[in-house]
Amino acid sequence: MPTTTTQNLDVFDAPDVVESYARANDLQPGERTILQEFDGPLRNMRFLDIGIGAGRTTIHFAPRVKEYVGVDYAKEMIKVCEQRFDGEGGRVRFAACDARDMRDFADASFDFAFFSYNGLDCLPHEDRMQILREIHRVVKPGGYYFFSSHNLRFFPILFRFPIFLDVAKMKRRLKKYRLLREHNPNFREIARGRHAFVHDGVHEFRVKIYYVDPEEQVAQLAQTGFREPRLFGENGVEINLSSSRLKRDAWIYYLCRR
Repeated sequence: MPTTTTQNLDVFDAPDVVESYARANDLQPGERTILQEFDGPLRNMRFLDIGIGAGRTTIHFAPRVKEYVGVDYAKEMIKVCEQRFDGEGGRVRFAACDARDMRDFADASFDFAFFSYNGLDCLPHEDRMQILREIHRVVKPGGYYFFSSHNLRFFPILFRFPIFLDVAKMKRRLKKYRLLREHNPNFREIARGRHAFVHDGVHEFRVKIYYVDPEEQVAQLAQTGFREPRLFGENGVEINLSSSRLKRDAWIYYLCRR
């Protein structure tokens, strides 16, 4: 029987999912914040972009860095990137790579590691911790790691009964509401935990997603050797662990140093 991890990978290799990712080009608010803050320093950095999908972030970061390496564990996504950015030369390259085992990269290889669009959330807890350890290994001392992750404090909001005046929209949301309850009958218990690996509707409930309490995420970073964590809300504005946004933002961005 396939594991959840391989099932998730199969989904991201599926033609319909690859096609949908290939249409995406815009940065998210938190990503724009980082691009603005590091626009100058990036030109001297070796940049590792993890979970690049079909190259949404490549468009924005590759032209600004000294050297760009984009990786994804979905080989079909990498094929799209290689075709899409053909001719960029040796300064930009791509590789199919499982972030749990980045043996092709030496210790302290990169100035900045970037894991966008909650890509870290596609794996269960132990795999996630292994990825954090691997990223810590390949980032240079003093280097940076930036990523986003689903916010467990937001999880109960998914289960609020939907009310829309638009009948068609109401029917779609009711269908999702019913499926959410079927997949997560103990959602209240889940929300009281520190982290959870759940079905939240992504890609028509074909993928399980990791949700984490922000305080737990900061603890995981400390446990794997990262320091100076900074948090940003879904709107890209910096916040702290007492911010009210932690109760209503679907995901949080994190920036830390090795």
